[in-house]
Amino acid sequence: MTRNPQKKSANRAGVILLLAIALLAAVLVMNRATIKRWLGPGRSTAPQTATKQQEPLPDSASLPSPPTPQTTPGPPGPDQVNPLAAPATDACRQITEQLLAYYDQLDQQNYVADYQFSRGSRRHFNEIIHKLLANPPIVAGETDDLFSILKNMAHFYRVLGSRDIQLIKDILAEEGDRIEPTLALYYRWYQLGPQCRRQAGKNLAPAPDLPLAGLYGYAGYFLNTVGGQSYLFRRDPRVRMLVRYYAILIVDQANTEKNNRYGIDLRYPIKSLIEEMASTRLLTGQEAYLQRLEKLQAKYLASAGPLPR
Repeated sequence: MTRNPQKKSANRAGVILLLAIALLAAVLVMNRATIKRWLGPGRSTAPQTATKQQEPLPDSASLPSPPTPQTTPGPPGPDQVNPLAAPATDACRQITEQLLAYYDQLDQQNYVADYQFSRGSRRHFNEIIHKLLANPPIVAGETDDLFSILKNMAHFYRVLGSRDIQLIKDILAEEGDRIEPTLALYYRWYQLGPQCRRQAGKNLAPAPDLPLAGLYGYAGYFLNTVGGQSYLFRRDPRVRMLVRYYAILIVDQANTEKNNRYGIDLRYPIKSLIEEMASTRLLTGQEAYLQRLEKLQAKYLASAGPLPR
C-alpha cells in the first residue's frame, strides 16, 4: 500500500511544532544560572538610536497622583515632600534635595558600603541608568526566534552584570518600604528632569535626564514581551505593580506625543493591572493609582473600543 507523502509531511511538521513548544516551555522555567550557561557572560552593546527629546514642562494635573506622604522621624526622605504642589523652580529644588538625601541615606548603610563605590551610590546609579538607556531590550520581533527571547530574559544580567544585579536586589530587600515613594520621585524627575538638571548643574543633578524614547523601550519591554513579563513575575508584587503602573503612564505619554512606535495596546495591561491592584492592599497610594488607571481605561476603551471577548 502506497503511503500518502502529504500526510507524512504533515505528521513530521506536527512533531517539530510540539518539540519547539516543549523547548520554549523549558526555557521559560530556566533559572538564571542556566541562562548564563546558554548566553555566556557577555554584555549587550547595541547602541541607543532613538533621538533624545526635550520634554515640555507638564501641568501638574497631567501627572499621576502621588502616594499620600508619610512623615517619619529622622532625615527627610523622598516620601516627605510633594514637589508637585510647588511652582516649577521650587519643585526642582525639592526633588533634587530629596533624591540627594535618599542617596546619602543609602551611602550610610553597611550593605551599600560593602560595595565600596569610589564616588558614592548616586554616581554609580547614574552610570547604571546610562548603561540601561544605551542598551535597550528587544521589543519588536522578540518572538521571531528563541535566541531573542533568551536574550530578553537575561537582559539586565547581560547589561549590568552580576554585581549590579545583586546591588539592586539588596536595595529592594533592605529598602522595600521606600520603593513606592522613590519610584514616584523618579517619575517626577522624568517629567521635570531637563529643567531641573539645568538648575542643579551637572555635578549636583541627582539623576540624568530620562528621555521618553529610552523609557518607552523599557515600558514596552515590561508590558509587551515574554522576557519582560517573566522578569516582573519573579519580583515582589509591589515592585511588579509599580513598574507596570509607570510603564503604562510612559506609553500613554508616548501616545499623547504620537510616538508609540511599537503600537502597544494599553487596554490589555490596564485591565490586568486594575484587577491585580484591586485584589491587594500592598501599596500606600493604591486608591490614587486605581483612579488614574480607571481614567486611562475609559480613555482607551472610548478611542479603541471594548476588548474582544
